[in-house]
Amino acid sequence: MKRLFLYIALIFMAVAPLKAQIEVQIGNTTSSDNGNFFPTQTYYNYSYTQQIYYQSEIGGAMSIDKIAFQYFYSTSYTRNLDIYLGHTTKGSFSTGNDYLYANEMTLVYSGNVTFSNAGAGYWCEIELNTSFAYNGVDNLVIAVDDNTGSYNNSSAKFYTNTSPGNSLYIYSDGTNYNPSSHTFTLNLSAYRNNIKLISSCTCCPPVLAVSDVTANAATLTWSVGEGNTAT
Repeated sequence: MKRLFLYIALIFMAVAPLKAQIEVQIGNTTSSDNGNFFPTQTYYNYSYTQQIYYQSEIGGAMSIDKIAFQYFYSTSYTRNLDIYLGHTTKGSFSTGNDYLYANEMTLVYSGNVTFSNAGAGYWCEIELNTSFAYNGVDNLVIAVDDNTGSYNNSSAKFYTNTSPGNSLYIYSDGTNYNPSSHTFTLNLSAYRNNIKLISSCTCCPPVLAVSDVTANAATLTWSVGEGNTAT
């Protein structure tokens, strides 16, 4: 009987909630072309960028809880950023005025970000203030508004991949760009950041029930845990 109850206890422990992280990586090159412009231009006080990533690169619907950029530069720098995510049917930006307004996107992060090369593969994760429900149908736009008001050096700091027409950038020492405005023209680029889209999830265990317990046997039944789907 004691051994039977031990087995049952081990089964319940084995199906405890599991925390998992799902990652979608887009871009794996170690090029730094335009890596001083995206996602932010640290050599200027202010900058603004938008980048398109395709549904075919992302896959199905997911909750985006973190994003990560490959920051390879030896010195860490802190920037004050607003980060927006949005859906779009655009396959590319046609001109420097073809960007999304702020009200067409969701503000998912606002605050300081310290870019560091300490992460494995130089990946620097940003945990979003607000998760973004990517629909798995449209393309994804990532916009980064740098409001820091000071500058560092001009070196490229981020790894990028080639994707003509999929990214826009602008920077200034005197103008803090307003993403809600359509009064400025950005520059088209043939490069965009290597990126990771990360979903942090807790997988709920099945609901177990024990019945018909005898000295040598017991019946275990289960049902699908809340938030999960039986397959």
